Amino acid sequence: MSIKVFCDGLCNIKKRVGCYAFYVEIDNKIMYTKTGVVTHEMVTNNVCEYTAVLEAVKHCIEKKYDNVTFFADSNLVIQQLKGVYKTFDGKMTMFKNEISSLIKNRSFAFEWISRNENDLADKLCKGFYIRNMKRGKVDLNV
Repeated sequence: MSIKVFCDGLCNIKKRVGCYAFYVEIDNKIMYTKTGVVTHEMVTNNVCEYTAVLEAVKHCIEKKYDNVTFFADSNLVIQQLKGVYKTFDGKMTMFKNEISSLIKNRSFAFEWISRNENDLADKLCKGFYIRNMKRGKVDLNV
């Protein structure tokens, strides 16, 4: 069984709002999608990207999935999770440490993909943003 998870995040720094999306693909069929609001007090695009991966990891653990590959178009996030880049920012360190703790002794891998290859996760994220935040349906006054 091939399990792939595609993650994305976005934020509007001026409005201090963000969101994330991920979807789970099992044997090339989309089995689950999730979108959500990012409420971190210091929202950035990287916080939103990390939130997408964190929520996806939690979902896969809850479903007892094994041998999962997570894909994201944030090279920084992927390289930090793989241990190639160090984390110097406190927010990034917090996310990296939490994800690392959750995936310990699990067969989870992280791979960078281009924005074009992450098109569906990007569309899910942008669609959620447009439907809920841009239209004022979600109050994120932090």
